[in-house]
Amino acid sequence: GLALCEMASASLAAKRNHLYVPSLDDPCHQVLFFATKTGLLFKKGAIISNWKQRFCVLAKGFLVYYTDQNAQKAQGLVDLQGARFERLGDGLSFTVTTSVTRLSSTPRREYIFVCRSQKMVEEWAIAIEQMINAGKEETTKSRSEVFDACQMPSSNR
Repeated sequence: GLALCEMASASLAAKRNHLYVPSLDDPCHQVLFFATKTGLLFKKGAIISNWKQRFCVLAKGFLVYYTDQNAQKAQGLVDLQGARFERLGDGLSFTVTTSVTRLSSTPRREYIFVCRSQKMVEEWAIAIEQMINAGKEETTKSRSEVFDACQMPSSNR
């Protein structure tokens, strides 16, 4: 449960701090080098409204999510440029509502995530809000490096 989330996040942070090099087969491998926050969250599906646990990486203006921390390819990414973050009333959930940007042709969408504790929600809230605010100053070239590396079929977003 919660211990697994914390261990996965701590494990990745430890690997990143020791110059861990992810598999080069992973088209998003460079994202880990820019990560400001990682961890396991539950994400509500867009088409089938079920909840799935996802390993999430917050980096360079994107929230990239994988099926798990060992996945070779990203499952999807949330472009935070121009996005809106909102905590939900239950204290464990939050939404990120995207806007259409020059990099992403994905229409405006609301992503819903759930954390295992209020402490985790607070940590993600601070990190995402800082990323959204920093994204206002982020260059398109810098953001496009991550976006291009994480390109996947639009059906997976």
